[in-house]
Amino acid sequence: MDTAIQFRGTIYENGYGLVAQKVMRDLDLSPQAKSIYSYICSFAEVGKDGERTAFPGVELMMKELGFKLEKTYYKHRKQLINKGYITIEKRKDKGKFEKNLYFIEAIPSPIEEKQPHGKNYSTEKTEQQNLPHGNFSTLQNESG
Repeated sequence: MDTAIQFRGTIYENGYGLVAQKVMRDLDLSPQAKSIYSYICSFAEVGKDGERTAFPGVELMMKELGFKLEKTYYKHRKQLINKGYITIEKRKDKGKFEKNLYFIEAIPSPIEEKQPHGKNYSTEKTEQQNLPHGNFSTLQNESG
């Protein structure tokens, strides 16, 4: 007789995900950035094509994580992008709505660009073009 493990009536009933210890132990990341990463990972599930996808929008993430200002949310999310833990690609949904496709990187590749003043920075353009080539999982976001 085959057995199956089910999480009915538990905290796992609505899904769960894996969170990399490397990200949680990264002292350069703010607690808010770590909460965004954990939240994104908790929504990831394996789709028909084998990719890990989910659909929480920015507004939902901000609400459920307690971010009051959009610029604060983006500031902390940018830490994850700059460290190479996630990358984002904009996609059109049948030409109507724009979505963010999140890649949760298995092998982080930090983004380092120089400004004329010698400071490091990353732009939205870079974050959209820096797509993974290798092992990754994806997370889709309905509302960019």
